[in-house]
Amino acid sequence: MLEEKFLALGDRLVENDGAAVRALLGEIATLLDAHVALEDERLYPPLERKAEAAGEKSTLILARSFQGGMAVITGALDRLVARQRMASTFNADDFAHEWNTVLHALRSRIHAEEASLYPIYRRLVR
Repeated sequence: MLEEKFLALGDRLVENDGAAVRALLGEIATLLDAHVALEDERLYPPLERKAEAAGEKSTLILARSFQGGMAVITGALDRLVARQRMASTFNADDFAHEWNTVLHALRSRIHAEEASLYPIYRRLVR
């Protein structure tokens, strides 16, 4: 679902449709906030408990690192959303530069979760 929103935002950006870009950016932020809240409630606590019980300090460190890293990414996205809400005009070039940085961080994070965090969760928790 997020990837579809990323692609749609890119399409609207190419069209220089500031209103649609801002709307999609808000949708992405809302979806990401819900995803993070779910992880904070259902993924990290049991993963940390199981890692601690198993004496897997490196897994505990990894989980905490992932959780802290996501806070950095969501913070950057929230700042971008706030700037867009306050801007009186839409500058596609400025937006694209900042959005591409956030998008790269988000995609890298999603890949890292799928490659390392979720397999560890499945091994320890499920």
